[in-house]
Amino acid sequence: MDPQQATLGGVGAAHDASDAVRARGFAAFFVVAGLFHVVNQIPWPKEPFIPTPARLATEVAMVAAAVWVLARPRDAFWPFLVYVAAAWLHGLREVPRVANHWWLTFLITSALLAYGVGEARRGGSLTRFVSAAAPAVRWLLLTGYAFAALAKFNDAFLDPEVSCASRAWVDIGTKWYTWLPTGPVWQHVAIFATLAVETALPVLLLTRRRGPAVVAGALFHFLISFTPILRVPDFCSLLFATWWLFLPDETMGSLARGRRMVPAWTTGRTLGAAVGAVALLALGQAAAGRFDPGQWFQSLRLTSFSLYGMTWMGAVALAVASAPTASRPVGMRLSGPLGAWAAVLVVVTVGSGLAPYVGLRTRASLAMFSNLRTEDHRPNHLFMPQTYLTDAQLDLVTIVETDLAKVRKETANGERLTWWELRYRAQEAGHGRVVYRRGAAAPVTVEDVADDAALMAPFAWWETRVHIFRPVDADGISRCQW
Repeated sequence: MDPQQATLGGVGAAHDASDAVRARGFAAFFVVAGLFHVVNQIPWPKEPFIPTPARLATEVAMVAAAVWVLARPRDAFWPFLVYVAAAWLHGLREVPRVANHWWLTFLITSALLAYGVGEARRGGSLTRFVSAAAPAVRWLLLTGYAFAALAKFNDAFLDPEVSCASRAWVDIGTKWYTWLPTGPVWQHVAIFATLAVETALPVLLLTRRRGPAVVAGALFHFLISFTPILRVPDFCSLLFATWWLFLPDETMGSLARGRRMVPAWTTGRTLGAAVGAVALLALGQAAAGRFDPGQWFQSLRLTSFSLYGMTWMGAVALAVASAPTASRPVGMRLSGPLGAWAAVLVVVTVGSGLAPYVGLRTRASLAMFSNLRTEDHRPNHLFMPQTYLTDAQLDLVTIVETDLAKVRKETANGERLTWWELRYRAQEAGHGRVVYRRGAAAPVTVEDVADDAALMAPFAWWETRVHIFRPVDADGISRCQW
């Protein structure tokens, strides 16, 4: 055989092996992210958990398919496709009224579902499926992440009194790691470190040094995930899965070699060890008198995520450290008819990121934990222009009194709502009493929203598919919101 052909054949075989490791890892980590999404949105024990039949059906399907994927990591195409379909239906059930991490997950599963159906017609190979879908997932993740970073360039995020970064740092330092310094200097460090990391990561993930960038980004998001109020593990676990697709072939090869060195660690034994570790930690907390039985579910969620995150980062960090620098750039090319569909999803993601700046929506707009304010003619971004295509973000109401449960919850600290959002909540509830003041007008008392023509005015066909607005601080200061 010609030496050059032998060399090329060896390189091709190495790439094939790396693709297989990448595909199995992505499927496993993506379903684990889904499990964290499902479990972390359960409000119990703080609030009763009474899911609707549709929600229960999709979540049970997601959990069952996720276990199926983890039980068959080497032959997981069909289990993974079933999981993706269930996750897509779960998102479709509530879109667009979802949190940012669910919205980004829905866009990614929309791409995966199309590629998965296409691969099913070819015979069903997990490696081919993930390899074909990977560029679309990368584009969606980078686009969403870039807009999240962009939104943080505002004057409130730079203010340590209200900045999400400084508040998260203080929360971690006072509730979890009490040895951390939490003074004003360190709050400013947290702010500017967040801006630097989140701005640099989308760029670094496209370079040949993307392996170390993945480790650094994972460590950053893992550390801020210790603020349970923010429920960041949802988004962080999604990043673990999607960033896996940016790791170079060399890192995948290193991970494959490491796996062959410890063949005793099967999937079942790994899961068993994780469950055992969680149980031992709970027993240790109980022995030290630090285990609160009323918070066992919250502790279980955080402990599970902690063990998962540390294991993931440890394995990837070792593989990156032992592997050479990437020999080829990350694949970002979208091609073929499914590439066109992925491009449409990327455009939708861009539209979501731009939506607050044009007055279309402030939730599911990829501006998570950014302190961004675009309402009421008082935008706070440092350089993004503000153009209002509608007046929905300008027409605000103050709730004086109400028995509409969701309205009362969203305005519990004196926040205002957009008039559009109050109408939506009133129509959603059907009946209820509300006293509100619209702008500077006198208070209006509505004994039953069902009888009020203004609140019950029908929406245009596109409004409920585009509009969704968060509460607005009454004093004009944009505090931390998801």
